[in-house]
Amino acid sequence: MTFPLPTALYLPLIDKALSEDLGEAGDITSLATIPADRQAVATLNARGAGVAAGLPLAAAVFTRVDKDVEVQIHAHDGGALSATLPLLTANGPARSLLTAERTAL
Repeated sequence: MTFPLPTALYLPLIDKALSEDLGEAGDITSLATIPADRQAVATLNARGAGVAAGLPLAAAVFTRVDKDVEVQIHAHDGGALSATLPLLTANGPARSLLTAERTAL
């Protein structure tokens, strides 16, 4: 997965968004309710017709939260979307996926 911008431009934005979402405590709900060793798969799907945008950035959020998360992008930015089309799949620790999902969306 590549992103057309230098990491110095978008990683600080991801870090700021994650910090705003999680605060000092982190994702306390996931920490309190999800076992540390639980693995999961997250799939982002289109809700309706449209044009894909920002998928590499969304993928970067997942890997910024946890380098062990594996992300596959299934659509290309600028490509047409139809309802329920899978856009991105992330595999890894459930806590990490839940921590990243709000910011990635």
